[in-house]
Amino acid sequence: MSWQRVELANVATVFNGKTPAKAEQRDNGHPVLKIKDVDVNGAFKGDFGSFVDSEFAEKFSSKKISVDDTLVLNAAHNSDYVGSKQYRAEASVVDSLPTGEWLVARADEEQLHPRFLNYWLSSPQARFQIKNLVKGIHLYPKDVARLEIPLPALAEQKRIATILDKADAIRRKRQQAIQLADEFLRAVFLDMFGDPATNPKGWEVKTVSDCLARISHEGIKESG
Repeated sequence: MSWQRVELANVATVFNGKTPAKAEQRDNGHPVLKIKDVDVNGAFKGDFGSFVDSEFAEKFSSKKISVDDTLVLNAAHNSDYVGSKQYRAEASVVDSLPTGEWLVARADEEQLHPRFLNYWLSSPQARFQIKNLVKGIHLYPKDVARLEIPLPALAEQKRIATILDKADAIRRKRQQAIQLADEFLRAVFLDMFGDPATNPKGWEVKTVSDCLARISHEGIKESG
């Protein structure tokens, strides 16, 4: 099926967040979403590490995060990392302020479904295009805004997003199952053998070479 392609700027707003100066940061107040607040899997870690006062927050209120905004890492010390981290804004971060290292893409919901935009920006094709837009160690909103996005009818966008939501839920459950299995196996190992670093069960300790078979011209002999 062939869909029309339009520049992202025509169906979304693309902008950078705002990093408060050190003197503007507070121990509490209005939350600020930093890059480190999102893990490598694109999930919010659950806690904000930086805050600003209400005056600062209102001054940059247009940059406050809305649900299902797509956030992309736009600057790093190494160009390989730029664009590598993406985050779909959850309810838990709504109204927080993204730092300037976040590029935010916000859909015009009359034309573009936010979840469709999320999935498109995270697709291999879009990620490849984004990588090619990196200049030095930065990714600029004006360049991302010129990307062309396929634009089916809004109802079709919603249908596609719903299908991908279900697939993503299955993927996340599988990840959780793998993590639980890893934790279970580690717990079983520690219960049976103890922590190798402290050897609480008092196991006899040998080097690997002590346990390996010796090979000579006469054949294989057990070491020891």
